[in-house]
Amino acid sequence: MASNSHTINNGTGDVTTLVDAWTGNETGNSVTLYVRTRTHGNSSYGPWGYGVVGQSGYTGNGANWAEAGRGVLNYGNTVVDGTKSWTVNKTHSGWTANCWAKIWGETVNGYGAYGSSDDVRCDVWIPATTSYTVSYNANNGSGAPGNQTKWYNETLTLSSTKPTRSGYTFVGWNTSSTATTASYRAGGSYTSNSAVTLYAVWAINMYVGKYDANGGSGAPSSQMKTYGKTLTLSSTKPTRTGYTFQGWATSKTSSVAYAAGASYTNNAAVTLYAVWKAAISLL
Repeated sequence: MASNSHTINNGTGDVTTLVDAWTGNETGNSVTLYVRTRTHGNSSYGPWGYGVVGQSGYTGNGANWAEAGRGVLNYGNTVVDGTKSWTVNKTHSGWTANCWAKIWGETVNGYGAYGSSDDVRCDVWIPATTSYTVSYNANNGSGAPGNQTKWYNETLTLSSTKPTRSGYTFVGWNTSSTATTASYRAGGSYTSNSAVTLYAVWAINMYVGKYDANGGSGAPSSQMKTYGKTLTLSSTKPTRTGYTFQGWATSKTSSVAYAAGASYTNNAAVTLYAVWKAAISLL
């Protein structure tokens, strides 16, 4: 709980006003503010004394007040003591409530009361809303967003910045560094009231290797090339009447670049075209 030092005002006629304030019962976005008003005195203004109303209040996020106590001050040094409370909202940065009390006289038993009033003020700090840090880990990539602040019971929009990693595609974010699926997307919502580190989830890039019989038939089925790994090309050879298969080229008219069953290491999709040589007829 937070509190402040009380403030005392020694009023006219030996009447003293005291006010102090403190906070407690913090619940997320709000806190209870307590303001206590006390007056006492040994009045020289008549043995009958006068009635006293203690009015406590605060200013900040609006003005508020409520009666805190009522009594009679006389030579017996009567004390009027009362506490009022309010539920006040927190802010992201916190704020200072200016608390106050007013005391004034009333007629008692037909006798005139002392008419002056005291206005006593003090300040109390209203703490900031609870916050949580959301941090990002590129998880073997680079370019992770900077930290963000998540406020209690408020939805945080995650950064739309996406990290990068050579040979991989960014999938999203997860709370585990070994996850293969994403729990959060870039620019998505984070609602938990807790700090968290989000790890990038990566999918390794895959490339399609296609075969074109280029006038023949029986071309192999497509293959998948994984980033950073060598693909062994199909050993299946297409056929073409009157021609002999020579190998594979990267265009329909270019020369042989790969033999059947050779290695393909490029990290790129490719279509390979059959290269043919006309068969020699023996008469």
